Amino acid sequence: MICLPAHERSRCSRINASLIAYTLIGLLFCSAGAAHSGPQGPETGVDWDSGFVYARGLGLPPEGETNLALAKRHAERAAQLDAMRNLTEIIHGLAIDAEVTVHNRMASDHAINTRVSGFLRGVQPIETHFHEDRSAEVLVRVALNGDGSLSDSLYPAEPRVIDDWTALLPPAPQQPTGTDAVGGTDTVVVVVTGIIINADEMGLVPSLSPAVFLEDGSTIYARSPDHVDPEIAEGNGLVGWASTLDAARESERVATHPLILTATAVKGTALRATDLVLSSDQLEDDIDPKSLGFLLRNCKVVIVY
Repeated sequence: MICLPAHERSRCSRINASLIAYTLIGLLFCSAGAAHSGPQGPETGVDWDSGFVYARGLGLPPEGETNLALAKRHAERAAQLDAMRNLTEIIHGLAIDAEVTVHNRMASDHAINTRVSGFLRGVQPIETHFHEDRSAEVLVRVALNGDGSLSDSLYPAEPRVIDDWTALLPPAPQQPTGTDAVGGTDTVVVVVTGIIINADEMGLVPSLSPAVFLEDGSTIYARSPDHVDPEIAEGNGLVGWASTLDAARESERVATHPLILTATAVKGTALRATDLVLSSDQLEDDIDPKSLGFLLRNCKVVIVY
């Protein structure tokens, strides 16, 4: 047995106390992290790029509930109700266009209010997680477009979902005969397969029904039977959305040879700018009217916001 002097024993005691304290603090943080670590997945809100709306909810069991199975069931139910409240708030605030939100449309149209409310009541969690503190967390998701989606409740057309955008191509322009007068080589005609409108960093607010205007004020694209096939618009969305130009180029919606146009301005109301303005010179120089009409009619449009 080794005996230390009194001053050494005191020093060792202080070191041991410090080590114990740091160990307890570390364990406390670890247990807190384990208790509150939730399911790793999408953030809540609207993911315009993927076309889904996500919401999370948290719930606790009643105080004093000792039955573990009942506690989990009550906590899960409370989390589902919380998630649905959050999802409803997000959906109500979605912009349909520059002037109208989903909430506005529901308030002004009883039939739409009934359909959207029924649609939301049918939403089921896609992910559930139980924490060590007996709380529950759930994730819910709804699609913006397609059969059984939010758009299905807002618009009356029967949705037509496009499974293969590459097969939906405009007729090829009349190919010149002979050789290129300048280079002496055969002329290659590239069929434009979609339209990308770049409005990056212009303050555009994504919406369910954006419109595109020319600088003279005329409308060339909108959610109207005059401009688009209503079934395709409902089944796939009026436009696709991309947060970057690279992501837009990779979209199946515009296929392999999209025409990239740059918006000259955004427009809308004091509340939100959801619409785009294009220069007519871009369209006249880069695409023939028949191909443009086909692409717009079939909603082969992606907007970079």
